[in-house]
Amino acid sequence: MQRSMFRLVGLLVLLMTSGVLAETPPTEVWLQEWNGPGNFNDEGFLVAADPLGPIYVVGTTLEPSPGQLDDVLLQRLDHEGNLVWTRIHGVAGFDKPSAMIVAANGDVVVAGTAREGVQISLFSLRYSAAGELIWSNSFPLSETPNEHYLPKLVEDHLGALVISGTTDNNFLVLKYAGDGTLLWDQTHDSPGSGADQASGVAVDSQGGIYVTGIVYEPAGDAAVVTVKFNADGDDQWTHEEYGDFGSVFQFADVRVGPDNEPVVVGNTESTCGLFQVRTYKLDAATGEAQWLAVFPEDPCDSMEPVDMAIDQEGNVVVTGFGLHGNTQYHFQTMRYDAQGQLLWHRTFDGVGTSTDQASSLALDAQGNAYVAGLTTFPPQNRDFTAVKYTPQGEEAWSVHWAGPAGTNEGANDVAVTASGEVILTGKTWKSGESDNLVTIMYQQQILSAVTPLITPAGLTVKAVLNPFSFDTSIRFRVGESGGVRLSVFDLRGRLVRVLQDGYADAGNHEVGWQGNDEQGRGLPSGVYFLRLESARGTASARVALVR
Repeated sequence: MQRSMFRLVGLLVLLMTSGVLAETPPTEVWLQEWNGPGNFNDEGFLVAADPLGPIYVVGTTLEPSPGQLDDVLLQRLDHEGNLVWTRIHGVAGFDKPSAMIVAANGDVVVAGTAREGVQISLFSLRYSAAGELIWSNSFPLSETPNEHYLPKLVEDHLGALVISGTTDNNFLVLKYAGDGTLLWDQTHDSPGSGADQASGVAVDSQGGIYVTGIVYEPAGDAAVVTVKFNADGDDQWTHEEYGDFGSVFQFADVRVGPDNEPVVVGNTESTCGLFQVRTYKLDAATGEAQWLAVFPEDPCDSMEPVDMAIDQEGNVVVTGFGLHGNTQYHFQTMRYDAQGQLLWHRTFDGVGTSTDQASSLALDAQGNAYVAGLTTFPPQNRDFTAVKYTPQGEEAWSVHWAGPAGTNEGANDVAVTASGEVILTGKTWKSGESDNLVTIMYQQQILSAVTPLITPAGLTVKAVLNPFSFDTSIRFRVGESGGVRLSVFDLRGRLVRVLQDGYADAGNHEVGWQGNDEQGRGLPSGVYFLRLESARGTASARVALVR
């Protein structure tokens, strides 16, 4: 009976995500507005949803000291929108965060730039889930980075942190151990001795590092440049993409797909002299282009990309805003398959009569795409807006939020929780307080059949040996007898193994796991999530596999 219940829930989710059941617009669950001690310039830049429940927002707040400059703001919210803690960090100057991740062990890492007098530095901070500052690092830079080419941050499969930046007009790569020790720093100067500006970084499952950005050559040409470093910081290859005219605008980024190959998106100039998006996959071993897709097809249309993502099947989703067939800017989102074929393109015109500007993109485990940004009402009112697309490109829903003053709002980032809620963060203007930080959670109605992230008393799960290399025991406890399902998921949300599915008596239980999938194949090193489901709720835990 219980096994049939779990299968029914899975069938409902499949039908809902495939568009068989109609989706209703999501409902606002909570809204968290925050005004900092400086009463000015409070804004959320990035939001992350830990699979185990916490929500983190990073942004800036004005320091109340005489300097009146921005500091780094980091907040933890719980699933109900309650502010658990707030941390403010900064030097006696201007500090701007530009990257945040939830590390494999649940810590939060933030990177960005700081300016104190004439000294510019690339900072990195690591906080525990309890808000304790574990370590902070500062690496000197030669110049203030361009606002479009700020530091980015990723974690590799062994827990090391890789940060990209720019110094002396060269790509800069820093690799830190999990404890904050600098393992190495490396620079890259592209041929031609022009100005190199790094803007994106990614890692593969073997520790290979891909940094992408833009190089401006002395002769006036510009190209999107991608460099591969090995785990020790040695250059492996360089790839350059010049586009039609050898001119590049302000965006370049890179992601690594499930096949361990890097995909790059750059904003080159079309033959009409307008914005054009080039998306291409590179061979991880040689750096040669495997395919190239150009959008829009009409070179006299225009599009500016802002974000990209790759789903579990290797499909590439790119979002931005542009004039595609219109006289005003609107959201533009397209999806390519793993071979570079365009599956669909969609334009989103938000509420109002003016322009729409996308800012960020998130994918859930089913491949649904969530695009967030702002919509503009003439003459200058700006509001939060977001839209969801199914994997087939159907518009599932959109949301619109206007602040109390109806003047200057906007969503800077979007995230999706493990149970399907959508989180937006950004700012709202309020008389007497200037900009306040706003974070909003929306509940998708179609996900009501999914087991919620509620951990009832007596339901626990953990790995006895964690991390482990060959095998570990998973201990779990259920408070009431009944059906349970113990599953293992990877960081992308993919189910890799079911360890138990059936009846269990109330009390303690233990099952072994050798770090393999359903077919008995050994899984690669990395962090996995244990999820124990029962009719009364769920419990989750992390486990790290180190080969």
